[in-house]
Amino acid sequence: MRVADSPPSYACALPFGFWFGSELQAGIDQFSQEADRDFHLFSNNQISTILEQSWIEGLVAFISDKSRWKKLSVLPCPVINVSGRMREPPCPSVLNDAHLMGKKGAQHLIQCGATEIHYVSFTTSWQGFPEQRLAGVQDVCKEYNVPCHTVTIAESHEKDVHYARQLQFNRIETWLKSRTPPVTIITSNGIEGNLVNEVAAHIGWKTGKDLALLQLTDSREDIQKTKYETSCIPQDWRQVGYQAAKHLYEWVEMGEKPPHITWIPPLPAVLTPSSDPSFNSDLWTRFSSLMLHSPDVGLRVQDVAHALNTSESTLLREVKKATGKSPKEHLILRQLEEAKRLLRSTDLSSTEISSRCGYREVHGLNSAFRRYMEMSPGQWRKEHRT
Repeated sequence: MRVADSPPSYACALPFGFWFGSELQAGIDQFSQEADRDFHLFSNNQISTILEQSWIEGLVAFISDKSRWKKLSVLPCPVINVSGRMREPPCPSVLNDAHLMGKKGAQHLIQCGATEIHYVSFTTSWQGFPEQRLAGVQDVCKEYNVPCHTVTIAESHEKDVHYARQLQFNRIETWLKSRTPPVTIITSNGIEGNLVNEVAAHIGWKTGKDLALLQLTDSREDIQKTKYETSCIPQDWRQVGYQAAKHLYEWVEMGEKPPHITWIPPLPAVLTPSSDPSFNSDLWTRFSSLMLHSPDVGLRVQDVAHALNTSESTLLREVKKATGKSPKEHLILRQLEEAKRLLRSTDLSSTEISSRCGYREVHGLNSAFRRYMEMSPGQWRKEHRT
């Protein structure tokens, strides 16, 4: 029993051995430090141990199935769930917005010129996160009238892990060889994405040319440490953990019951040319894709024309025909978006920002702001500073 008048103690039942377990814990730890409350850690497999604790005032739990919930539901304390495996979570939950992940992935590919999308997954069960990711992709495809095909490469139940992976490799290889490139693919997660990438390389396909590939779900840590060749839309498990702990604190200590579901949007997309199916598209689509992928904010019209293997006059004619704006205007607006981001979120001087955005002199940035924003960068910062 906890000592009277001492701060309440909480428990965390999380999955470990997976990257998202440590991400959840990092978010919970951050809130526990801010609120000065103890969160005691248990493995997700130690439900019986948790049930024996008399000091628990609340629980953050990764509820992987209904049998786990039946055991936890006997606890005389609030429970916040952080698993989206069930279609309808039985208790208040903080969940990654998998539907939005699927939408963002499909929107990106269509923006790059995709005319058909294949959604590849190993699982045969579409319940929970897989169902939501697929629904997001399908909703966008329906909106843009782009065909969406589901491809299920069934999970292997072979005990030999290497043999099971080879079977999956063979299945993907057979399917890919039955397609005529270019093929545009969204994979349900990074495991499938890496395998599809490996198979494509094995049969001589090049990502960004024969294959446009975007994967959903990846770890924040992996994104920071790895130079990605494949585009991905990552889930923010750390924010899930933080918000779950915060909801639990407010529920127990302030009596404020949280919403049934709190949705956490995905992290910003990590985009590379591997998810760009625009190589056979019209000139405007390829121009738009180049602006989307290129890290160089200071692109010039002549640079773009050279990269797209066309003349400046042809580029001007086709882009203006498609959008009513010249390529130069699009590039300036792109520079201004980056400048606004830096003005809003940093303390950098206008001179430094102008340099980062490709302007040789600060008056170039000032001139662009006055023309398009009708104010100076300094005035814009005062009105929009976060």
